[in-house]
Amino acid sequence: MAKSKHVEPGHEITIAGSRFVVPSPYKAGHTCTDGEANALNQTLAENVRNNLASRSKNGTLAQADVDEYLASYQFGQRNGFVVDPIESMALTIARKKVNKRGLSASEVTAAANELLASDKGAAIRKAAAAMVEA
Repeated sequence: MAKSKHVEPGHEITIAGSRFVVPSPYKAGHTCTDGEANALNQTLAENVRNNLASRSKNGTLAQADVDEYLASYQFGQRNGFVVDPIESMALTIARKKVNKRGLSASEVTAAANELLASDKGAAIRKAAAAMVEA
């Protein structure tokens, strides 16, 4: 892998089979240039379009839905992504319990989150903690 001359820690990427380091110069509080702001706004618009496309195909998407989605949108956060290993295992267990044929991955995740929010969530988390700590 090639060494980067940049001091900032970065991400490793692969280009045509070779690994390279790309710096991560943007941090919280960074003042954006016009170009950076335009790129972020474009990415936001693309993310909203991609994440709501299935609802639009069903004909059930309205501006109020887009506004509601944007109100809770956190740039750079993946919906359903869990870092805590116990919560991650609990989500895996819950997904297996609710997975039925014909459900999309997002529908399974939504149903799993509902199960975890129910009175059965504590028992699932207890089982997940036992699995992670084993």
